[in-house]
Amino acid sequence: MTGPVTDAACDAAGGIGGALGLPACPFDLSFRTELQSDDGVTTRMHAATVGVPTSLNVDGDPAPDLVATVGLAADGQVGLTVTAHPLQSGPLPVSVEAVLSDFGPIVGANLPAETISFGYDARADRAPGEFTLTARLASLLDGELDLSLAQSDLGSRIAVIADLVDGDVAAPEQATAISLDYLTSPQSALIQVGIADPRKDLSATLTQPSTGTVVVEAVIDRDGDDADVTADSRTTATVTIDEIPSSLSIDLLRPRDGIIEVDYDATARIDALDVGLRLDALPAADGLDPQVQVAIADVAPSLNLSVDTTGETVSSTDPAGGPIVVTFIGDPSSAPGDTSVESVVAQIRDLEGLPDLDLSIAKLPQTLSLCFDRGPACRRDEGRERPDGNGYTPHLSIDAVSSHTSDFVTVNAAVDTDDGEIRVEDLRFRELAVDTTEGPDREIFRVALPRIAVFVDSDDQPFTIGNVTFGAVDSLRLGSVSNPARAQDRFLWITGYRIVNLLLLRGAIEQELAGTLECGGNRVLAVKGFNLLDFGIFGLDPVDLCS
Repeated sequence: MTGPVTDAACDAAGGIGGALGLPACPFDLSFRTELQSDDGVTTRMHAATVGVPTSLNVDGDPAPDLVATVGLAADGQVGLTVTAHPLQSGPLPVSVEAVLSDFGPIVGANLPAETISFGYDARADRAPGEFTLTARLASLLDGELDLSLAQSDLGSRIAVIADLVDGDVAAPEQATAISLDYLTSPQSALIQVGIADPRKDLSATLTQPSTGTVVVEAVIDRDGDDADVTADSRTTATVTIDEIPSSLSIDLLRPRDGIIEVDYDATARIDALDVGLRLDALPAADGLDPQVQVAIADVAPSLNLSVDTTGETVSSTDPAGGPIVVTFIGDPSSAPGDTSVESVVAQIRDLEGLPDLDLSIAKLPQTLSLCFDRGPACRRDEGRERPDGNGYTPHLSIDAVSSHTSDFVTVNAAVDTDDGEIRVEDLRFRELAVDTTEGPDREIFRVALPRIAVFVDSDDQPFTIGNVTFGAVDSLRLGSVSNPARAQDRFLWITGYRIVNLLLLRGAIEQELAGTLECGGNRVLAVKGFNLLDFGIFGLDPVDLCS
């Protein structure tokens, strides 16, 4: 069905051979259409010649429906124009793509695919009266989309689409599909989408005069023989931008080596930015569904959000692996004290080298650093020697620092590790460090109780811990919204337990203390069902964590 492109046709259209250093016509051309109807989807291929208008009959009746033309310019621009045929009446829910294939003269080059196609998808609405999409052929051959969109008599919604396919188009060996779905169809737009950068799964820059919601979707197959890719894999990326500003750029750095990163820059705040990544080996491993979901509400014009589990950003001696470090850098131009982002919700599942993670953060300031570890990696150096060694095991360290705002930063998190789950609920702070260490049990009155060391520091800033669960600690709760806690290098070390009076079942807790802690409205350190801060166990005095 594909018509050969002749040198004469290329010359008549202006020719690109000289501009690109290639023969006059380095590919064949056809059009693919898909018509949506109550009976399903009708797919058709249409033979075409460069520079010659081609009538497209998309529904099988005798009359043509559209006229499509691909033109080539001396500066290397490829232009697709699709117009409604004069005989066409009524809405036409159809997609149209120009298909470039058989790159014979440049087969030896490092092409991104054997077949490249681009066009529009209006099956959810109707075809515009006229649609023009211009691209740089050199960019297409490099695996980059550098597009200029213009349309008239437009419908309410349209998607700009592109496909890069190896093998049979109907049953591809490898395929990359990109779609930019404008839920409010623009009269014009500039689009740059890149997938060739080995460090990124997706890079996009969008410029348009109108607002509305845009959904960017990309399915990217990568060959394990390529540099920087260890195995055949597929990435499915979805980015939803609510009320898109006049210009924005977003980079999704490939989740690898334990790092996930979203980099975003725009000309104005937007209501929401949703990012979804699904990463599958080809074929996908049994029982695994590796994915990342990040939802950001009330988004500042500039932000960088990263989740790092490599341990490189902080010193890590934890043999079980590095900590989880969440770093947020908001809009540097916002006023001090402003909330940069209303909320971030992130979820990580089944990614190699990363623990499963659920994380939500509300009232993000201009900057935020948040570190979780089941070892000592996030520890704040307060100058006190810890009871490490001698059977003591670091169980949890949290270090959270934000640029000060009038609001608390609020964090909820659940992290699955090989040693169990860390759960953090309603943690509110401006600055906070929590560190715990657990030693071997000691038996008193035939009950085995753990020896625990706890460090808390908020630099005397107010904070609340709604609930934290880890290791032998069933619950740690400090402060409340109406009566928050404050800590200054507070250190508690339960070194042991001893019997004072066996007949009266009275005992004593041996403990070392330093610093200060006002516990505020809540004061719970629960171990084996007992709150060590409010009453003693078997005659033991309460633990003096609160000063």
